[in-house]
Amino acid sequence: IPIFDAKQKVISVLYSYLNISEKKEAESALKESETNLRAVFNSSRDGYFLIDPDFRVLSANPAARETFKYLYNQKINLGENILDLIDKDARLRFVRNMKIALKGGFVTSGGQKDIKGKPFYYELKYNSVKDEAGKIYGVTLVASNVTENRLAEKALISSETNLRSIFNNTSHTFYLVDKSFKVVAFNKAASRMIKMQFNRELKKGDDITDCIHEKNRLSCIEEVKKAFNGKT
Repeated sequence: IPIFDAKQKVISVLYSYLNISEKKEAESALKESETNLRAVFNSSRDGYFLIDPDFRVLSANPAARETFKYLYNQKINLGENILDLIDKDARLRFVRNMKIALKGGFVTSGGQKDIKGKPFYYELKYNSVKDEAGKIYGVTLVASNVTENRLAEKALISSETNLRSIFNNTSHTFYLVDKSFKVVAFNKAASRMIKMQFNRELKKGDDITDCIHEKNRLSCIEEVKKAFNGKT
């Protein structure tokens, strides 16, 4: 910067140097962090929505857009009111959960929607979003496709029901015992057998050795020990 005297003649020059290395490094680190977060946001299998207090969609990742397209057969645009896009019967619950999140709460909910005759199970998580001053300005909505998990759970329950039906209706006696020979479970045939032979009710927690005739007791104990050692 030139310095002038009273006659407007340059008599010196002011030179200033500012080291902005730290600022540039901080900006570079911030940019890298934002790039990484954006990569996670865009590649996540879960759908992420950012919704403002007026229910307008501020942001949505590719998974969110794909899920919305699959569920409602329409494209979601930024700035749209999400209440205009979701099912009418889901709006009341959606608004209630949003209000909880906008007050700083956390909500998890789930549901099912049939798509072309097939069930689609989903889980929704609502969480508030705050600015640097700590003021809540929106809600993140995370939508997860949990169809495979739910169908697997239903199949397991069905399988367990079928096995329990076989377990209880077979004529063979079955006892499940722990290492201390305590009865953990038994079927109806086993209960009838104990009632007939010992005139007593079999209960969980009973010592199985008390339910065996004395002459067979020692051999039974040895067989159980062998089974716990992986032998048959």
